[in-house]
Amino acid sequence: MPRRATSTSFKKGHIPWCKGKKYSTGNIPWNKGIPHTEEAKRNMSLASKGKKKSDEMRRKLSLTNKGRSNFWNRLRKGKNHWNWKGGITPIGQAIRNSMEYEQWRTKVFERDLYTCQDCGQIGGYLEADHIKPFSLFPKLRFDINNGRTLCKPCHKKTPTYGVNVIKMKVSI
Repeated sequence: MPRRATSTSFKKGHIPWCKGKKYSTGNIPWNKGIPHTEEAKRNMSLASKGKKKSDEMRRKLSLTNKGRSNFWNRLRKGKNHWNWKGGITPIGQAIRNSMEYEQWRTKVFERDLYTCQDCGQIGGYLEADHIKPFSLFPKLRFDINNGRTLCKPCHKKTPTYGVNVIKMKVSI
């Protein structure tokens, strides 16, 4: 006659000692604070090392996984991405994320020796500032002579920082 499950017998996913609340307050594991013995540490180390896979097994795994990561990457890019809005990235944001802009920033920092040109701070959080505004002078966006290294506080004081450019645009 088969055994009937009782309320105390083990059921998959059920942890009787904490009534299903694995991480609830007051349920402290019995072995918290007890260090492992050297033998236990050695056994855990050996178990985690495992056996090396044969060349044949590695080849089979390679063939099994071939192209999988590319599939998922293609699935989530561009029009297939869940947050795609039809390619409406503003041109300024696209330029600032480009490799050319990154190279311009690096060249400006290296020319100025990673030193704020206003207060003389060396290193720290520095920003590459366009002397003539990025939005008003598109031909000078990647001109190294139109850039200077400034720390954040000094950059905020410039007339070309943030919304100040919009005010300049209105006055022109």
